[in-house]
Amino acid sequence: MLRQSARSVMSVAGRRFNSTAAAAPAPAPVSVNIKKTKKVGAFRGGFVGFLVGTVLTGAATYTYLLDEYRAANNAVVGEVVSLNQSVSRLEAHVKQLESQIKK
Repeated sequence: MLRQSARSVMSVAGRRFNSTAAAAPAPAPVSVNIKKTKKVGAFRGGFVGFLVGTVLTGAATYTYLLDEYRAANNAVVGEVVSLNQSVSRLEAHVKQLESQIKK
């Protein structure tokens, strides 16, 4: 009995399972004119947009800082001129007092 079961397993293992059905015919090629749209890539759209935004922001910041610098510089120059005038008046007053003391 053991021999018969071993033979049946061997005979099942030796079988080949091939399909003999005919292959389905290939579908006919369909020609459809599809308009290919020009792709806007992430590099071109994103990178250029980033650069434009960065340049515009930099230019706006530069002009703002330049205006602030000019305003601060004018204020400092005005204070220096005012201080210079005060020192000149003080020197004139001291000279006048010295001349009165010498008399």
